[in-house]
Amino acid sequence: MAETLATIGYGLLFQIADSGGVNFTTVAEITNLRGPSMQSEQHEVTHMESPSRYKEFIAGLLDGGEAAFDMNFLPSAATQNLSTGVASLAQSGERRNMKIVWPTIGNPTWSFKGFVRTFEPTSPVNAPQTASCTVKITGPIT
Repeated sequence: MAETLATIGYGLLFQIADSGGVNFTTVAEITNLRGPSMQSEQHEVTHMESPSRYKEFIAGLLDGGEAAFDMNFLPSAATQNLSTGVASLAQSGERRNMKIVWPTIGNPTWSFKGFVRTFEPTSPVNAPQTASCTVKITGPIT
């Protein structure tokens, strides 16, 4: 029986480049990542002689979708705050180079351009402060 190569998400990094697009900084204390939610459009091409009366489809343009992550909210952290962090990018709408560094052998990296679409902090009375962030990917994921 083959040994599994599955891993846990511990060690994943979500990084955002500075405005020059070259120097990347890791967003602090991410606890969960969802996405990217890549998808393609679909176009129906059914015709009068389609086999067995089944609809037929072809793939259209690709959409990189979104990547969303949760984090422990650190309002004064440089990578999260309103002055320099993801909260500031939510206000500016600025597109930045971003990447996900996966915590597996060789640390494969997915790179893309995106902008912060949503940033939502949560502050419960008797639990850690958290925040959620959604990034819209624009262009290809490489």
